[in-house]
Amino acid sequence: SDKAAYENFKKSINQFLTKLQEISPETQVIFIWAEPEIEKWFCIDIANCFPHNKPCGDKDFHRKLAEFLEKYRYEYDTNRDTCKEKFSDKFASILQECKVLNEYNKRNDGSLYLVKVDPSVIEKKDKFAAEGIKQLKNLKCGGRNGKSILR
Repeated sequence: SDKAAYENFKKSINQFLTKLQEISPETQVIFIWAEPEIEKWFCIDIANCFPHNKPCGDKDFHRKLAEFLEKYRYEYDTNRDTCKEKFSDKFASILQECKVLNEYNKRNDGSLYLVKVDPSVIEKKDKFAAEGIKQLKNLKCGGRNGKSILR
């Protein structure tokens, strides 16, 4: 089940952190989990990632992405050991359908959109990422009195 897979994932992360603390106790680790995939953040922060809305079929592009984000449910396919429908694949098909991009490349395009994301928007709207973002906000450049590393 999805819950069992999540619990196994959490267990493996905790085992990793325990081992890391044994090896290098001074190392600080912050996990920010983009569930199910990083493209979710682009949909959440649509105003920064895609500031120009446009018509797309019977809806506009922003509405199509918002509805997709709202309706998407992660389902695990045990036979293939992966999700039934990848979030990023559906996201890419909406970008193509609405003529935002001819082709979405996660490695190239994903990094371009990621720098546009406002962490405070994600912190408010994504429970999986919120704690990691709070931890990042507390990190200071130049010591205790320095500025936060996030904008």
